[in-house]
Amino acid sequence: DSLKEFLAKTPRTPIDWSSSAATTTTPASRERSGVRLCRMLVVATEMDAKELAGIQADAGKYNLGGYIKSGSPGLVVVEGLEFNCDIFMDNLERQKKKFGKAGKVNERSQRAFPKELTKLDGDSAMDDFNKFLEAVGLKESLDNALGA
Repeated sequence: DSLKEFLAKTPRTPIDWSSSAATTTTPASRERSGVRLCRMLVVATEMDAKELAGIQADAGKYNLGGYIKSGSPGLVVVEGLEFNCDIFMDNLERQKKKFGKAGKVNERSQRAFPKELTKLDGDSAMDDFNKFLEAVGLKESLDNALGA
């Protein structure tokens, strides 16, 4: 069948294009508060300053924000679109075998972390990292990964 024949056989549906036509609204159950975000915890046995800078650059390529802590253990928590988190993790695992995903949560919400991967250092770095993870539901994943 040609396109003309197909269209000739297709039933027509009248559509009121006038401005007086009733507009449809999104039902309350479908309204969205924020976008669907992924938060992923990545753990390494250790991470030096050079690796930290490379990971920050990679996270920027995928529009991921969050926190990073070098040392032993090396910790990264990223936040962004799930697709971007997954690609970031795939690349990280392929390039640097010592990194592994320790936890992941997906939820519809506003951003909880900075829009760039922010370095935590100093005496309070681990405590700060724990607080940030607790706020987004990844603290238990960190405890499991570290054997606590």
